[in-house]
Amino acid sequence: MTNTYHQGHDMTEAADQCAPLPVQMDPTVYAELFRKRSQPAKPIAGVCGRVMRGRRGSSSFDRLSFQNGRRLAWVTGPAGLLRFLNMSDTEIVIGGIGKSRTWLDEKLREGMGWKLAIVPQTGGELANWDGVFSMIRGHYPERIATKLLRWKSELADGALATKIEARLVTGEIKDNPSHPLHMSEETYLACEDTAVNARLFLWHSLGVSEQFTGTGYTTGGADEYLVPNQTFADMSSYTLIELHVD
Repeated sequence: MTNTYHQGHDMTEAADQCAPLPVQMDPTVYAELFRKRSQPAKPIAGVCGRVMRGRRGSSSFDRLSFQNGRRLAWVTGPAGLLRFLNMSDTEIVIGGIGKSRTWLDEKLREGMGWKLAIVPQTGGELANWDGVFSMIRGHYPERIATKLLRWKSELADGALATKIEARLVTGEIKDNPSHPLHMSEETYLACEDTAVNARLFLWHSLGVSEQFTGTGYTTGGADEYLVPNQTFADMSSYTLIELHVD
């Protein structure tokens, strides 16, 4: 399958000549590698993955991102999936996608479980700031995009996230669209036009947390992309792998 992700720049011709050609694979082939923790001889292409959390037996695992109303979802690219083959399931959550041990312990207390979704690699953007802005333009209403993108320079400054009140980014608020303090699309359009409100909207609606590096890579070093949030029923192929996280 052709890689249709856009990375914001072209690789040099010399690098193309020296790098081994990646092996195209589908979700079931990668899943078998993962179960065996077997490293392929060459780089891989054609697949990406999302570490999903949710309560077992719920509808949390029927789409890439379980949050109601999420237009986009974060996925790990082929390079990150290769790194996962050298990690335990718990290490994938902490080191692979850049979550903290404190965050993981909190989610375990909430009764969360994890799965790794492997899906075809198509239709996304490298999740640096340019990619975020491009996906906002392409997948959000024009009024949202116009209001938010005027703050592009300020949003790309990592210090802006520190100006958001800590209580506003707790799971109780950011993961609950019905909470009166949740920054939904409707709330964002009606609120004061400030850089802080734009940043809070990105955090609530897109999951751009304080750990977002803006480089296209997680703090753990995995490449990450933004893709349209889809149900698995709408995909040509996919594989869900149960993760044993503790």
